[in-house]
Amino acid sequence: MTIKQLLFQTTDPTVLQIVLVVLGALGVVLMAYGIFLEKERQQDAVFAFGSLFLGAYSVYIQNWIFIIAFGVFFLGSTWEYIMIVTGKHKHVCYPCVKSKK
Repeated sequence: MTIKQLLFQTTDPTVLQIVLVVLGALGVVLMAYGIFLEKERQQDAVFAFGSLFLGAYSVYIQNWIFIIAFGVFFLGSTWEYIMIVTGKHKHVCYPCVKSKK
């Protein structure tokens, strides 16, 4: 099995199919990179773009489970990013909270 057969559903891919596969690969890289980011604002922005790219790829492969999953992930990341930018997000540090004993 060649790389071309592995990545594309047809033997002669169009430019759009190539772009969607590249976006899917970029989405995987962004999602992996987002895990290692410390700043929550940057992490949410990277997750939003990564899930958007992977969502476009999942539409291309017509997989409803991944379309829904990445759609929800995109909405959640975007919502949290907007809350952070507008100042409505309150970060809670659970190890920092002193419990009453």
